[in-house]
Amino acid sequence: MYRAFSDAQSLMAWLSPGHMKGRALEYDFRQGGRYRIELTYGENPGPNSGKRSFEAVQSRTRVTVTAENVPPGISQSDHADALRSSLQNLAEYLAAAST
Repeated sequence: MYRAFSDAQSLMAWLSPGHMKGRALEYDFRQGGRYRIELTYGENPGPNSGKRSFEAVQSRTRVTVTAENVPPGISQSDHADALRSSLQNLAEYLAAAST
């Protein structure tokens, strides 16, 4: 899983939900770091930013993700669907990387 977050190219390979495309505008991979991405659906970009925090929990790692600056017009339900899609993409990315 570490590799899925460790560089902007890996993150963009799975993070963009559904048929959206993502581009990393800022990427700071360290504890307490943050990233800023642009998601594009069709011709309309929507800037977004997030923070991720890696926390050791026994022999595993807990990743906490927050989303900020979600563009107006994106409902909470649509945003939750997009996050589920991103997590499904992550599961598929990790499965492919382990083979």
